[in-house]
Amino acid sequence: LNLSKSRFLQDLFEDDLQAMTYKAPPTLATQFKQSLGQLMNILGSCKPFFVRCIKPNMLQKPMLFERNLCLQQLRYSGMMETVTIRIAGYPVRLPFTDFVERYRILLPEVSAQL
Repeated sequence: LNLSKSRFLQDLFEDDLQAMTYKAPPTLATQFKQSLGQLMNILGSCKPFFVRCIKPNMLQKPMLFERNLCLQQLRYSGMMETVTIRIAGYPVRLPFTDFVERYRILLPEVSAQL
C-alpha cells in the first residue's frame, strides 16, 4: 500500500500503515539480554590474568597467620574449588607450543610436520 500510486488507497489505509510501522520500545528484559550479550562478548575477547592476595591476619603483623581467616579468603575466592579440579586431573591451560611439545608423540604424522 505504501507503493500504491492511488492517493485514495494511501489515505484509506494510512492509520493501518502507521500502526504496522510502529515499533515498541525494547522491554527491560530485552535490554538486559542485549547488555548481557555485550558483556559476554567483551569477556570472551579478554584473557584475564590477576594475582589474588590473601590477608594473613587482621592485625597486619608479620609472620602471624590466622588459619581461619586465610581459609575463609581461599574459599571465597574459589581457590579451593580450583585445587579440587586440578587434583582431579583436569588440564591446566598450557601455551600451544608447550602442549604440542608434550603431546606430539601421540600423532606421529603431526610430529613430522612440526
